[in-house]
Amino acid sequence: MNPLRSICRLFSIPGVLACAVMLSACAGGPSGQQTGQPTAGWAVENAAGAVQDVERIPQDLVFFAEQAQPGPMRSAESAAADAERYLQKMFAPWRGVDAAPVVREMKRVLAWPQGRRGFAENLSPWTDADWQQLVENAGLDAAGEGYRPAITVHAADLRLAPTMSPRFARLEGTGQGYPFDDFQQSALHAGTPLAVIHASKDGAWLLAVSSVASGWIRSEHVAFAGEGFRARWEAGPFTAFLEEGVPLAAQGCYWDKASIGAVLPCAGNGSVLVPCADAAAWPRPCL
Repeated sequence: MNPLRSICRLFSIPGVLACAVMLSACAGGPSGQQTGQPTAGWAVENAAGAVQDVERIPQDLVFFAEQAQPGPMRSAESAAADAERYLQKMFAPWRGVDAAPVVREMKRVLAWPQGRRGFAENLSPWTDADWQQLVENAGLDAAGEGYRPAITVHAADLRLAPTMSPRFARLEGTGQGYPFDDFQQSALHAGTPLAVIHASKDGAWLLAVSSVASGWIRSEHVAFAGEGFRARWEAGPFTAFLEEGVPLAAQGCYWDKASIGAVLPCAGNGSVLVPCADAAAWPRPCL
């Protein structure tokens, strides 16, 4: 496995978000024709074959919130239990993973025969030479069964092949095809725990397992996480972001943007902790 910056440092981001997560995204009320109870027969299809739920069922969640009984929608005990289950799943890659099924799946992706490999970014079929180079760089025959705990230091794409070039199943027709990239497996928030199980031959890509999905991720978006870092990161408490594009910066140093659903440890005083790949000891402030 190629070497990677493996020391993570933490620094605080002042004034980003309070630790308390509140239901604050709903505002306003139903508009247009989306008022009153959902109308009967909402599952009947129209002439175009589309389900009419968008027209017949209110699309503003405030409508349904107003129908709820006063008081909490769930008990504090139930919410705490769900939060614990979520954190256990989020940190599961640091506890150990079975690499073999992941490697088999990645091999299957690269085993498409000639004529069924789809189209690349130039909208021309993947050439045999380019495809073979992709397979060789993946080097999956050399993948072992071990893993190393790691973390994303920036928001990153998770790919089914070690490349940013797309694979379009077809260029015309409805359904799955252009412009939908079949190599795009998922996307990960910054601060996502990973288990790295393999590296591409050129070291530019790491094959990793997250609680969301498995795939290839650019190595510059990842840092290996030592025992001390993991203990501090898991200690919490945690903040969940409720808005898109929240800038994270401290002392004039921009780090990244957090999106809805990102979860980071609280640092106190309305700050959160973020991981940064560094060759120096941590923690230390962003300069």
